[in-house]
Amino acid sequence: MTMTAASTPFPALADDHHRKRLFIIVNPDAGRGRRNLLDQSVRMLRARKAHVRTVLSAQRADSTRLAAEAAQSGRYDAVIAAGGDGTVHDVAKGLIGNTVPLGIIPLGTANVLAREIGMQPEPAMVAATLLSGPARAIRLGMADAEPFLFVVGIGLDAAAVRHFEAGKFRRLGPLGLVPPVIRALAEDQEQPLAIELNGARKTAHWALITRVPHYAANILLCEDASLFSEDVCVVLFHGRGWAVRLRQLTAMVTGLLRHDPGVSILRARRIRISGPADTPVQMDGESTGRLPLSLSVSDKHLRLIFPPAP
Repeated sequence: MTMTAASTPFPALADDHHRKRLFIIVNPDAGRGRRNLLDQSVRMLRARKAHVRTVLSAQRADSTRLAAEAAQSGRYDAVIAAGGDGTVHDVAKGLIGNTVPLGIIPLGTANVLAREIGMQPEPAMVAATLLSGPARAIRLGMADAEPFLFVVGIGLDAAAVRHFEAGKFRRLGPLGLVPPVIRALAEDQEQPLAIELNGARKTAHWALITRVPHYAANILLCEDASLFSEDVCVVLFHGRGWAVRLRQLTAMVTGLLRHDPGVSILRARRIRISGPADTPVQMDGESTGRLPLSLSVSDKHLRLIFPPAP
């Protein structure tokens, strides 16, 4: 791995010897334009006398397996996901039931979870966080037997994720999210969803279940959502057709989502969503899962490394 000169000086760390053995799982398909972030972060870690092992893994199951093996070996103080939200999701699955914490090097397109915990794509912050940032226990969401960290989308955004994964949009960075959304809008294949929550039955054509306030592109969805909460925020989009959805997307971008007449924002501990089996589903930015789907917040926890206090 080629190391490049650091752009900023090493930060002063309150506990420079807290973590010294780091296992980094790198998604080679993520962050082609951010490879310097990985190189410089590893350089800073090694300059702090940390033992760093990096492993490439482009397969989701391999990332989960490698994380589990590293955690169970007892040889590492933390397992690090270097990639986007999907990579973080896959690595996190391998750490469930283990006390070894998860760290993030944000190399992906959206990096929603990294942004939500305050992790910036800056080498000095990455190194400081991985070495001595506090590891806090967050609750895990569950979609049937599949854990998720922060979001499940059913409908439009999941269709866009499918197009993003199938196309060559990663090289465009955040702008690469636009063509898949346009394609999903143009297809207009959303089918009615039957939703059960809080003892009530509802319908919608698109649903977002989130455990963090923001969505991709830093769009505010639910300001009181939290990784530490026992419930989730459920955003239901009613109606169909590109004109309705474009209006709702505009409301999302402008911060007016709560005022759109075709949007309901609710809180729930358990949700059951039914609909056509081919309805697209995404979890943490990856196409996975199918309907019907039961969602809840689990008693299981994951230790996630947060940036140290300034």
